[in-house]
Amino acid sequence: MVPARADTPTSDSLDHVELDDDVQFLYNLARFSNWFSGASVEFRYDELKALGMDRAIERVLAETTQHGVLPKGTTRAHLEHRVEMARTHLQAVLNYDLQPLGQPVHLYRPEQSAVLALATGRQMGDDLGWRPILGSDLQMQRVPGDHFSMLTGKHAEQLAEALRRQIEQQLRPQT
Repeated sequence: MVPARADTPTSDSLDHVELDDDVQFLYNLARFSNWFSGASVEFRYDELKALGMDRAIERVLAETTQHGVLPKGTTRAHLEHRVEMARTHLQAVLNYDLQPLGQPVHLYRPEQSAVLALATGRQMGDDLGWRPILGSDLQMQRVPGDHFSMLTGKHAEQLAEALRRQIEQQLRPQT
């Protein structure tokens, strides 16, 4: 087994996310979606809050489909499902008690590493919070791209190649 993470911070970097305010969570998720979609849909939290959750979700749905963040024809029910999946995933991440594995863990960081901090609004160390947990077991490697592009196209192929090399090295008999 080769434990690996692709530009994944620890849950400590997410402790500022508000899960109990539905409009705030929708606002944050919609803003974050701009980063991986390449869109620039503008929302203001105070405007969405004033609308109330029902009308806020309608506005986010209309704007994000218009700008190509979500595909045309996306339903309100589908967006609500995506929001709840994101909330459930984030809650699981925040509740998980990170423990050292006692073996190397490979953290693949993109060459353009500032995008994650820009997208989250949080400054993070180069180790994304893993060094205090993993110590010397943390092995970091740079790959092309940024937080989002490292998982697409040519950059994804290069990340896959780096993972393949690591797996092959792990499988080689030790002499």
